[in-house]
Amino acid sequence: LSGDFLWQKTVGKRTYLVLGDCTGHGVPASLLTMFANEFLNKIIIQQKINKANEILAMINEEIYNYVQRKQKNVKTLDEGMDIGICIIDKEKNELIFCGAKTNLFYTNKQGELAIANGNKITLGKELITTDLCIEHSLALSSIENIYMTTDGLTDQLKYKTNKTKFGFKGFENFILSHHSLPLADQKNDMQTVFEQIVAQHSQIDDILVFAGKISA
Repeated sequence: LSGDFLWQKTVGKRTYLVLGDCTGHGVPASLLTMFANEFLNKIIIQQKINKANEILAMINEEIYNYVQRKQKNVKTLDEGMDIGICIIDKEKNELIFCGAKTNLFYTNKQGELAIANGNKITLGKELITTDLCIEHSLALSSIENIYMTTDGLTDQLKYKTNKTKFGFKGFENFILSHHSLPLADQKNDMQTVFEQIVAQHSQIDDILVFAGKISA
């Protein structure tokens, strides 16, 4: 059972990449993951909403209503969602990112790392307006690779008995040292790093890492 998910669809000339982390654990988080896919299909496919900040505000409303309905019958613990939304539009040469407690890491053509920070909000806690959902607009032609991760990776790798304190800084360093490699090699090396660091500790959270190469 997992509360992490990746949703990807191409609609018209835009490609949508959504990485989500449903807070809570076990069955509740897995159910919310299932509903999140339905919400995204409804908002992007059926309603044809194509602005990242509007998508974020609307999925927040769907999750908020879901949690409120559920809590009428049973008290739930800390149900919500962290999410990162990327919209890639090659015709306009732009990538739009909007996140909630999820960042977009990306390298440029010179191999330099930059971060588009997500908004410091957790979806499902309260209704929000689009002015709270700050977007980042990036020129596709300037980007080499993009990365997103749920907090399960960095939480696991900064575990209190882990003296290496991988954390987000470790993830950034990994990107800087691996960005020029094929994605398959980056995946294998990340798996190795994770297995080495947590060899003596059981996994404490779901983990999902996304990496993508922006083609010319």
